[in-house]
Amino acid sequence: MAPFKILMCDDEAEIVEELSEFFNEHGWEVRLCHNTVDAKRLLVEGPRPDLLLTDLRLDDRDGTSLIAFAQALPKEMRPQLHAIMTGYVIEDTTADDLGADVLYLKPVDPVALLNDVERRLAI
Repeated sequence: MAPFKILMCDDEAEIVEELSEFFNEHGWEVRLCHNTVDAKRLLVEGPRPDLLLTDLRLDDRDGTSLIAFAQALPKEMRPQLHAIMTGYVIEDTTADDLGADVLYLKPVDPVALLNDVERRLAI
């Protein structure tokens, strides 16, 4: 079976590098970027990720704009699952409010994240 693909976008390099290493160790193919410009380019260039995982607050834009961009792509290019991570407590805000499928609070536990993502993708 081909590895599952994840595109991670976070301006905190340490976070994405740690998560990338963890997902790689569990058989995922990971692409990293630190801004929405690069993330959009990678989404358009392909291959299509199974999961788009982005920080809510990025240096150049916010993660919701990246999620909206991904959701507007043709179906064959669109990630199956759109997720936002944030270190900010947003009272009464849901993933749906942000246009995402799921919202994770930082610091993200890599094991819990992997288990939840695989459950949502029915792996």
